Formats: sequence, structure tokens, C-alpha cells
Amino acid sequence: MLFISADSRRGCPRYIFFLMKNIIFALFAFAQVHSFGQVGFNKVSVFDFDGAGFSNVLYDDGYILLYGLAKQTDYPWGIFLAKLDTNGNVIWKKVHTDTLGEDFAYIGNLGFIKLKDNSGYALINSIFGPIDALLMIVDNKGNIVLSKEYLDISSTTDSYRKIIELDSGFLIGGDKQPKANPNDHQIFVMRTDKQGNKVWEKWFGLESRVDVLSSLMKVDDNEFVISWSSVNFYAPANEWTPATKMIAIDTLGNVKWEQPFFFDEDGGIGLQKTGDGGWIYTTVRIITDGLNWGDWVSQAKLVRRDSSFNLMWEKEVGEPTSMYNYFLDLKPAPEGGYIGAGSYQESLAVYPDAYPTGWMCRWSEQGDSLWSRKDKGLDIPNGYSESHLAAVAPLPSGSFIACGYSDGPNNSWAWLIKVTRDGCIDTLLCMPSEVRPEPETNDGPVRVYPNPASEQVSFSFHFPAVAGKVSLRVIDLNGKTVHLWPALPAFGEAVWITQNIPSGLYYYCLATADGTVFRSGRVVVSH
Repeated sequence: MLFISADSRRGCPRYIFFLMKNIIFALFAFAQVHSFGQVGFNKVSVFDFDGAGFSNVLYDDGYILLYGLAKQTDYPWGIFLAKLDTNGNVIWKKVHTDTLGEDFAYIGNLGFIKLKDNSGYALINSIFGPIDALLMIVDNKGNIVLSKEYLDISSTTDSYRKIIELDSGFLIGGDKQPKANPNDHQIFVMRTDKQGNKVWEKWFGLESRVDVLSSLMKVDDNEFVISWSSVNFYAPANEWTPATKMIAIDTLGNVKWEQPFFFDEDGGIGLQKTGDGGWIYTTVRIITDGLNWGDWVSQAKLVRRDSSFNLMWEKEVGEPTSMYNYFLDLKPAPEGGYIGAGSYQESLAVYPDAYPTGWMCRWSEQGDSLWSRKDKGLDIPNGYSESHLAAVAPLPSGSFIACGYSDGPNNSWAWLIKVTRDGCIDTLLCMPSEVRPEPETNDGPVRVYPNPASEQVSFSFHFPAVAGKVSLRVIDLNGKTVHLWPALPAFGEAVWITQNIPSGLYYYCLATADGTVFRSGRVVVSH
């Protein structure tokens, strides 16, 4: 196995969407990492594949789950799944190819979720061929439990992007190009039963606009919010009116509410509710300077709205240097604030020497930049080297793992990068830009006391914007669960008896019902 350590650089951020792109990547193996006091890594590798790449990453009880594509010799592009421990050791890996020999499509940040009953994972993908898309359910070792294909004869291009598990099945969202009007590209949401059979499908959007799904999120059991990018791409570039659109639907697909277009932005990536009932997401501002499709650049933004969707603030991130400046993922950071991952290109003026790089940025709750960094997977002097990040997973320790791919002149490589809470790979040579101090407190929605503790630790928390129950998990430095409270009220307390627990550093993490970690911190046991 060949490992290449990539040189890292400082940087800032960007967003937009990846349309279907037939790309190459490859699997990997990595170095150790936990957050505080330990270094991160930036690794690319070719394993057994002609090409491979990552679209999404999950953290699951001490392990990292990765979803992407892989190309094996004499086989089409297949679904690629891998499980790693937090030290980067591969536990298992699987590739599943289409039975008709067609290639699966790469789209950044594709839907990939853990099932509620902990029996495995669900994912979606689009297919280049006579079948449009696929819902796949796998067990905890990556073996196929269900593979359901979909065909829509009324559309020409189907992009399946997001998935939510319901009690009775799944909600799947994406965008389609109808045959009846090829200048349209509309949003669809489909509900299925547990076996993936379609129950209903609804389309949304306006004629003569290209609509691309950004987010599909659950508010409660009967309200789901959809956000998308909407641009009149078929007009001259200097006449474009890009906008973000948001609606909410119920479990039958009926519209519950609808917001007007938010102009001067394009899409709502990583849409989520804030603690006070408001909304936050990343987007871009598109700047056009000509008539042609390529005559534009994008400026990444972090946007905060109140519970009625009135604009509270927006923070520009990076510079409008190219059309590739965007974020594809936004997650709550376990210790507060947010983490974003995407791509950034310094300039189109010196292209092809200025290729896109991966981009990570962390913000405070108020949208102030705590740090940002740009990195390459492959770094080929005076040669073609293009790197993109598609997703990021916060770890309970406070560190972050992002995944994507890195193209070289003859191959593409799977790429993982792990940084500490402060945005560092090497704690001795920490180089993120715009670093600002973030004070640690024991106030706010989570209180842990006493800390350090000897006999017991009490946790109290209050998250009024979190729907349903939350889980509270305590893990050790190896990422193993020490204690779990699987279903607590979002306004509650828990007590951890520590008198027989070995002295040392532990981490706690609070997660929503779907497993998304939204707050974590440290606990010291000292006898």
C-alpha cells in the first residue's frame, strides 16, 4: 500500500453544488488522531482500486463510516463503503456494483444515514444508465440488505441527493430535469415504505429555472423543510437572478408553509435550526461579469435568520475569486458554533496553475470566524492537482474529520483530513488562518459538575429547539462507549456514577434522535 502525506496550507472557505461528475478516487489508510494534544493527519492513498472517492462521512460510536465510489478493474463505478476506527485503521470495506453494469454517479455530500434501530445504514445514489437511481440499505458490515432501483420515464436527468428515515419508511429528495421542458430542473421529494416502494412523489419549483436541492431536514414527525438553489441559468449570465427557496411539507407532501425567494444568495446548504428556534445555513452570492455561463464567480456566506426567516446577519467568507468557492456541508460543532467543509480556488486568472483546494472553516455561534484553512490532498508542483472536500464529521473529542477526493494527472485519490478543535494538523506548527480564541465555560445550555469528579458527575442541559429525545454518551480516549443514556428529554439531567471508573479524561456527547452530535465536552475523573 502506498501512502502520500500531503502538504497543508492556510486558507479560507467556499460553496456551490457538485453536479454529476464522473470522477476517479481511491481508498486509503491513515494515521492516529484524537483531538486535544494529539496531531491530526492529511492523507491520500491508493489501495486496491483503479479509482475511488468519498461523498459523505459519519461518526458512529467510536468509528468512522465513509460512503463514496470506487472503480475496480473490469467493473463499473460502484458504491464504496468503509469503516475505520478513530486511529484510521480499516475495519472493513465493501464495493457494490450495478447489476446491469452501469456506473453510479458522484455527487458531493450524498445522503448517508444510520438507521434508527442500529441495524446498519441507508444511502442513495444516481445511476448513469437505463435505471435512474438506487436506495441501498446495508448492515453493520456493509453487506446489502435491500437494493431498490427507481426509473422515471418523465425525466431525463435525475439527481437523488438526500434521505431521511421515517417510522414507516424513508423521505428522499433531489432534483430532476423533465422531458417535457428541458429548460426546467425541478425539486422532487419522494416518500417510500420500509422496502423502498414509492408511496408518493411531489415536484416543486418554477418553470425555466434550474433548481438544485440543498437540504432536506426534519423539524418534527409531520414537518420537513426543503431548501434549494434556484437560478435562471438559460438566460444570459448578466441577467441571472439566483435565489434560495425554502418550503415545509407534511408526511403527505402537502406544503405547510412557503418562504419567498431570498435573493443575493443561492441555496441553503446544511440548513438547521438554532437554539432559539431560528435558522442557519451556508450559501453563495453569485457575481456575473459577462453573458456566458462561465462568466461568474461565487462568494461564500454563512446566513442566520430568526424563527420567521427574517435576516439577522450574514457573514461573507473568503473572496469571490472563482466559481468553485463554496461549502458542501455545515455541521454543529460539539463545543458550540459550526464547522463547514467545501472547496476554494484562489483565482481563475492564473488557471490552470490555481486549482481548487479543500476548505474548512469554523465559526462561533454568532458567525465569527474562529479559524479557516485550505488544504490539498495531492500536491504536484507545476502539475495538475485538484482537491475537494464533500463532508465533515465532528468527533466527540472536539476534532473534525472531512472527506473528499484529490485528482492527479493520471489518477484520483481518496482523501481524508483530520484537524483538532483549533484547526491544527500539527499541534506544534498550527497554521490555520484567522485564528481567534474561544473561551471554554461551563455555562449555557450544558452544565457538567463537578468536573473533575470522583464519585459522580451530573449533566444538566436545555435545548428547546431540539425535537424529540436526545441521547447522552460518555466515551473514553479510544472512542469506546463507557455509559449511554439512549433517550432523555431535551430539557433534562443525568447522573454518571464514577466511583468505579478509572481516573482519566473522558468525553461526553449529546445527539439528536437521528444520531447527529450537536454538543460535546470533556470530563475528568480523578480519584
